[in-house]
Amino acid sequence: MSKHQEILDYLEALPIGKRVSVRSISNHLQVSDGTAYRAIKEAENRGLVETRPRSGTVRIEKKVQVRLDRLTFAEIAEITESEVISGHEGLERVFSKFYIGAMTIENITRYLTKGDLLIVGDREDIQLLALEHNNAILVTGGFQVSDRVKELSRLKQFPVMVTTYDTFTVATMINQALSNVRIKTDIKTVAQVYTRREDYNYMTPEMTVRDFQNLVKRTNLVRFPILSESEKVIGIVTMRDVSNQQPTTMLKAIMTKPTVTRLETSLATVAQKMIFEDFDIIPVVDEEKCVGCGSCVVTCPKQLMALRPVRKRTVTVACNSPEKGKPVMDACQAGCIGCTLCAKECPFGAITMNGNIPVIDYEKCKGCGKCALKCPKKVIKLVQG
Repeated sequence: MSKHQEILDYLEALPIGKRVSVRSISNHLQVSDGTAYRAIKEAENRGLVETRPRSGTVRIEKKVQVRLDRLTFAEIAEITESEVISGHEGLERVFSKFYIGAMTIENITRYLTKGDLLIVGDREDIQLLALEHNNAILVTGGFQVSDRVKELSRLKQFPVMVTTYDTFTVATMINQALSNVRIKTDIKTVAQVYTRREDYNYMTPEMTVRDFQNLVKRTNLVRFPILSESEKVIGIVTMRDVSNQQPTTMLKAIMTKPTVTRLETSLATVAQKMIFEDFDIIPVVDEEKCVGCGSCVVTCPKQLMALRPVRKRTVTVACNSPEKGKPVMDACQAGCIGCTLCAKECPFGAITMNGNIPVIDYEKCKGCGKCALKCPKKVIKLVQG
């Protein structure tokens, strides 16, 4: 289990109303402040905790909410074919969350935050409460709205909308609109934000912890890639790795394995991987410059890298652990368990077992993908060239 998931499980197990902080979690679970912060933000997105003014971050009952990307109340009115009853002045407001008001008035008070949208039926008390907390209202089922609600809407300048659709249909419409917004949005890639090697400091495996500490003082950075003599990324070293180490300890003894990404990879994909794998930094490989020399394969201390041919479709084995079965599952949720199902499934005899690890014969492999579909741990992956 990753540290990120461990923190999420810890937060979910806390009693409702319990306050938490980055520092308290990092001290209690022995993780970095950055890891604790990312997990708290993920818990907030999942509706497990909420950050309140003057109260800090508090464990709450899990709320039904959907994160949105820059939709306005006017767009919601159009999407759900709603009639705007009052509060027209607030139609161009952008909001970030919506809630479904299917709970008691005591419980819903915990969740209402300024500027959001409440989807509700014919409950005047909930409608008034939402407006008092500066929320817009979307009334489903075509129910009438009282004069009190209309007047408060005009006073607060938050719209009250009425649609004939039911709550489930309305939520589906908003989710579809959200998908369309994301499709139209320009997705940034690693190529747009990465730092070139010439502009970033790096270290070599023979350097020591003392060298690392001196570089930290000079640059104010706390993490660096480790490059071999042929300038291939063979590891990463961070402040976490050098903690409690002797000044003379060589970096090659404490560096962590170099998971890499590509220039064309989306930032969303990289961010998710870094969060769940608890990475502070991730090296970027320019595939256009790769000449297939094999130096990275030779120098990798964990023997995690391998050359494969460039094809439209091929498969790769994303594990190199010599262990089998339970020892692998105890150490890694995504490791190969040596079940041999892939070798049995391949119709071309392209897979053999080297101990407990599948080996692909790329001369025989046709890229059909049957082994990837059969793999129970999804260690074998179909790659589009």
